[in-house]
Amino acid sequence: MASPTTRRIDDATPVHAATDWTMAALSIAAAVGIVWWFALPLNFDVNAPSFNPAVFVPVALVLYGAVQGVKYLRARGIGQRFGASVFEMQGHALAVAGTLRGRVITARDLAAPGGFRLRLRCIEEVHYADQAGGGRTASRADRIRWEATATVPAAASSTQGVPVHFDVPKGATAEVVESGRVRWLLEVEATVNGARYAALFGVPTTTLSGD
Repeated sequence: MASPTTRRIDDATPVHAATDWTMAALSIAAAVGIVWWFALPLNFDVNAPSFNPAVFVPVALVLYGAVQGVKYLRARGIGQRFGASVFEMQGHALAVAGTLRGRVITARDLAAPGGFRLRLRCIEEVHYADQAGGGRTASRADRIRWEATATVPAAASSTQGVPVHFDVPKGATAEVVESGRVRWLLEVEATVNGARYAALFGVPTTTLSGD
């Protein structure tokens, strides 16, 4: 019998970290640009004659940039400490009403007494239209359509692979698969010598029609 097809999927954490760094830099640059372009006085005394409420806009941008910067540093620290992980998925793509099987291979052996925490999520991108006030605006947000979690005991060697097994019910997600606005994510976490290990993998899927 032929062995099942295996698909290697790289950890998406470095890509997300790069995005966090870009957003941090852009947010802080935008804050500086607003203060310079509009010559905003950095005066937060609401009773002062020179107070301008718009000064809180660059403050909000700086705070957002700081949060993104912290996320970038955390992700970078995980990469430097644990190295790159890979998800070896059985099969070419995950089918609804199918089973996700494979193994997560770490670059270094990880001693995780509490085991590895796995989570598989189906996330739908939802678009909203608002016509209030005579205008029309559009926005989008993510909504979790289905998720499952599992804890896998620490293997003898995580470099040989942490097993992944999830059964996916068709009824949970079939009605949104055709829209093309859903994505599947596999998240892996563990506590290793007091530090947090984490990896994120985008799971390719097939397109199936709902009943």
